[in-house]
Amino acid sequence: MNAFSCDELMQCYKSNVFTSFSLAIEAFEGVLKLAGLNLQAGRSVLSKGTARLQDINPDAAGAEWLASPMRLAQSAVVKTLSYQQQVHDIVVTTQSASAKIIDVYCDQFSRDALARIGNWAKHAPAGPETPAVTMKSALSTASDRAETVRKSVRSVVEVAQANVSAMLTGASENAASPSNERAKKT
Repeated sequence: MNAFSCDELMQCYKSNVFTSFSLAIEAFEGVLKLAGLNLQAGRSVLSKGTARLQDINPDAAGAEWLASPMRLAQSAVVKTLSYQQQVHDIVVTTQSASAKIIDVYCDQFSRDALARIGNWAKHAPAGPETPAVTMKSALSTASDRAETVRKSVRSVVEVAQANVSAMLTGASENAASPSNERAKKT
C-alpha cells in the first residue's frame, strides 16, 4: 500500500500553496494600508506646516507668539496618537485575518490527517489496529492541545489589544484636555 497517492500529494501541495498565498495577500494588504496611512500622514504634515508658517505673525503679542509652539506641539501629540491608533487598527485587522486563515488550515490539516489514519487502518494488513488507534489518539490530543494554545494566545492578544486601545484613548483625552482647559479660560 502506498503512503500517499499522486492525487493526495497534489491536493496537499495545492492546500499549502493556497494557504501561503492567502497569508501573503493578507500581509500585502496590511502593508498597503500602512503605506497609504504614511503617505496621508506625510501629506498632512507638509500641508499643515506650510499653513502654520504662513499664519505666523511676527507682530503678534508676546504671549501669543510664545503660545504658538505649544499649540503646535499639542497638535502634533494628538496627531501622533491618532496615527498610532490607526497603525494599531491595521495591525490588528491583518493579524486577525491571518489568524483565521491559519485556524482554517490547521483544522483542515487535522481532519485530513485523521482521515488518512482511518484509511490506512482500513487498508492495512490484519493486526495494526493498535497503532492506528494510538496514532488517532495522539493526533486528537495534539489537536486539542493546539486548540487550547490558540485560545490562550487569542485571549492574551485580545487583552493586549484592549489595553493598547485604552491607553491610546486615555492619552488622546489627556492630550486634548489642555486645549479644552485653555478654551474654557478664554
